[in-house]
Amino acid sequence: MKHEMAEKASIAWFKLAECIERGEKERAFNLHRLLMHSHGDEPYRKKLEADLLLFFDKNSSLDYYFQAAALYRSAGQHNEVVFLYEHVVKIFPDVVELYMPLVEFCQANGWFKKALRYVEELLKLCEKAPNTHQDLLIACVEKRGALRRAQPGMDK
Repeated sequence: MKHEMAEKASIAWFKLAECIERGEKERAFNLHRLLMHSHGDEPYRKKLEADLLLFFDKNSSLDYYFQAAALYRSAGQHNEVVFLYEHVVKIFPDVVELYMPLVEFCQANGWFKKALRYVEELLKLCEKAPNTHQDLLIACVEKRGALRRAQPGMDK
């Protein structure tokens, strides 16, 4: 019985991929809903929903990623929050508002080098439009200094 259910779930995942490939949004979301009934991890379900939405409506997926991050954070899965934000930054590299929360989560996990790397990326983005992001630019410079002080011997 268990083997039969696992086999049906595997087939459903392949059907979902086919729906995405053909651009069948409604059918893909219906299959997604059915598959998610068997998965108990709410943050993971929300992330998968965001990933699915990414194929059909990229800009709307961002809200779902934020919801998934909030659920991971509430569940105390802080590493997953960082991984999710890293994933989203790769998809939306020019959205400056994504970087500072990622930096904060990296810093909270003690990943200072990674946090510094994202501060540097954010600084580069802010420097492209310094008049628009002046406050953020100042906050980045301050955060970079704090991260360097927090990690002695860090490359300058």
